[in-house]
Amino acid sequence: MQITNLDTFDPNLFITPASADLHFFSSSSVSLKQTLVLRRPKPTLSSSGSLKTPPSPAGQRISKVGTDLSCQTPRKVPVGVPALYPSIQRRPLVAGNLTDDELKNVEAKEGFLKAYPDQVLPLLTTHTPTFLGLQEGNGYWKGSDYGRGVIIGMLDSGIVPDHPSFNDKGMPPPPSKWKGACNFKKPTGCNKKVIGGQAFDGDKSEPPMDDHGHGTHTASTALAIYKRWLPAFWVNGESVFQPKNFTSEALPLVRPNGSGSLYQTNCLTPAMNGIVNGKIVMCERPESGPRVEIGSTVKDSGGAGMILINAEQDGYTTLAEAHVLPASHISYNDGQKIFAYFKSSDKPTASLIFKGTILGNTSAPTVASFSSRGPSLASPLVLKPDIIGPGVSVLAGWPSDVETSHDQSNPTFNILSGTSMSTPHLSGIAALVKGMHPEWSPAAIKSAIMTTSNIACNDGKPVMNELHEPATYYKMGAGHVNPEKASDPGLVYDISADDYVGFLCGLGYYDKDVEAVTRRKVKCADVAKVNQSQLNYPSITVYLLSGEKTVTRTVTNVGGGKEKYEVKLDVPKGVEVSVDPEVLEFDEVNEKKSFVVSFKKKEEGEDDFVEGEMKWVSDKHVVRSPIIVTKDIYD
Repeated sequence: MQITNLDTFDPNLFITPASADLHFFSSSSVSLKQTLVLRRPKPTLSSSGSLKTPPSPAGQRISKVGTDLSCQTPRKVPVGVPALYPSIQRRPLVAGNLTDDELKNVEAKEGFLKAYPDQVLPLLTTHTPTFLGLQEGNGYWKGSDYGRGVIIGMLDSGIVPDHPSFNDKGMPPPPSKWKGACNFKKPTGCNKKVIGGQAFDGDKSEPPMDDHGHGTHTASTALAIYKRWLPAFWVNGESVFQPKNFTSEALPLVRPNGSGSLYQTNCLTPAMNGIVNGKIVMCERPESGPRVEIGSTVKDSGGAGMILINAEQDGYTTLAEAHVLPASHISYNDGQKIFAYFKSSDKPTASLIFKGTILGNTSAPTVASFSSRGPSLASPLVLKPDIIGPGVSVLAGWPSDVETSHDQSNPTFNILSGTSMSTPHLSGIAALVKGMHPEWSPAAIKSAIMTTSNIACNDGKPVMNELHEPATYYKMGAGHVNPEKASDPGLVYDISADDYVGFLCGLGYYDKDVEAVTRRKVKCADVAKVNQSQLNYPSITVYLLSGEKTVTRTVTNVGGGKEKYEVKLDVPKGVEVSVDPEVLEFDEVNEKKSFVVSFKKKEEGEDDFVEGEMKWVSDKHVVRSPIIVTKDIYD
């Protein structure tokens, strides 16, 4: 049954037979609301006289989508279906545009289970574009022409080029400047989205196909098509990982630590058999290694559910994962409260109540426990990390069926967390900035992203780390990326290729090491060395045990025309800081101005490093640079 004209739509027909296929309907009427309706199939009589539920016919979209909603296994998404649906078996789902009165009529029908108001969300990791302030057809995304003509290079485990995320419909031909090779074999060759691919490990002529998943996930985050939609059926509060038939009643709570061994408290031992049957099991998350596998062990041992408790160093960082049994991942502090209750009760019990995905956390962003930390060992006076971006529970393309792991005939999508998930977000944003400003150098783009970043959460409070303590610059870099502001930074700190050569030589690298980067002859003995602190970076880190230190910076006006900037300082504790000059006046675009920042030790403190910031402020722009003064590293 397919309805294409809702003027003649009869709501009585909306509860479809079990053999109905799945379709989206469209209408120009603004009073109609797109709705997903789930119904209970009508039971039939088996040959033995018992009631049975009819299965969905093989080959239809519903039957191909995956497992029953009551399971917690990862979802499957067929390549041929442009929308991503939750796993449904023997639960017919239909979709249509309904008025409120029509929906009431449908709700009165026999077999009706539930109606879900539908929304559309971008496939690009579900909510991260909105969180980053990117909206289709508006502002920065539209102004950058969606990065059209910008090439992003990916060095990773390869990709699966025929994944739907890399569909090239509506894409222009590759830029004329592209001279690269495509070693993907037909019919899964390159297209206007994936314009090249080459192996760098083993046989260079072999196609760089992804048999790991990492490369497809990161590439689809940075490059994926915007206009591919996800129903909010499961993304907005109805996760497919969420069990539908798990009891909300209290069950016995157990902690399998009789032997006191690490494997037992982590629930990684099959010795739990007979101990956890029908109970909710407390498991301590290991510092590294498997988490979903812990649940598998609990399930195989008869456990009814699992509470996965963070190690102390992971603090409040929790992840969305496809557990194989009802489970809740909680913070270290919450875990300690449960441990205290467990020890105080003769018969401890627990309930797992699933509330779906909850959005709108005002304390976001927060630095995750696995995020990179500074300072850099190679160049400690250049701030690392540079920037932070979304990297927790990111949804993106996956080369194979996430249930069978290796079936590349049915590529799907997967949720991963890590710095690898944050990196493609920043790469995609850099591509958008390049699209708006094709003349800018990589250093100028990095500067724009760093000096416009956010150091406050959505609630206006400072960005916190995994322990809910204010994050230092060594944990969050310059701050959390703000794409909209990065497109118009006002001033940039630019660095030329020759500056970087002088910087590498100044770090003490041999000529041949520098040549491996530059791909041209370099003789460091003849190169003007650039001290770490003097590199024209958009942050300032100085080593100051005593006495005074000065650094020079040069900014380029990219804000347009005449503009006057005044310096504002948040001075690090125990240090005197001055800037000369305190006012920069620009008359034209691309005009450069230099200034000197002086540091003087005022008093000795106990801290290994202290922080502050420098802002160049005009009527239109705020250009912020982190300042770190340290006594723990050499210059």
